[in-house]
Amino acid sequence: MIGRRVSAFDDIEQPGDYCYALVEENGTEVPNIWFLLPIARDEGVPNAARAIHRVASPPHKFRFCDDGSIEVRESIGAGPSPYYWHGYLDEGHVWREV
Repeated sequence: MIGRRVSAFDDIEQPGDYCYALVEENGTEVPNIWFLLPIARDEGVPNAARAIHRVASPPHKFRFCDDGSIEVRESIGAGPSPYYWHGYLDEGHVWREV
């Protein structure tokens, strides 16, 4: 799925939408990406899959790409194991499930 990078948390509306924000935690600004999973509106997914999720750096690593997208590494695992979604956000706003 091709998502889209939006400018603010409040602009996250569609599956695959994501935004970058610095969040203060214990007096330190921590890079975060907030997002709706690509499956967020699919029929039959767990209710938790419909919520806005977050990854932080660390432990994830973010790479700002020339096209304005952000690549997230390591993989994103959503939910308790077994994950209800597991994959990556790649360059080009591409959500890739593994």
